[in-house]
Amino acid sequence: VVMQCLQNLPASQQKVMRLRHFADLSIPEIANITQFTEVNIRQLLSRGRNAIKSQLDLLNCQDE
Repeated sequence: VVMQCLQNLPASQQKVMRLRHFADLSIPEIANITQFTEVNIRQLLSRGRNAIKSQLDLLNCQDE
């Protein structure tokens, strides 16, 4: 389910979420790979997590 939610994110959010949570890279390592600033990466991670949480909340409400 989380992977389906991840696929609904914009490409930039998907990329940093995958690098951070699946490849277990640090923010500086992600910045080096993506050429995004560390501040931008933190913002993308925060927005991505919030979007996934919202999608999961919506799915939980539909199941009730």
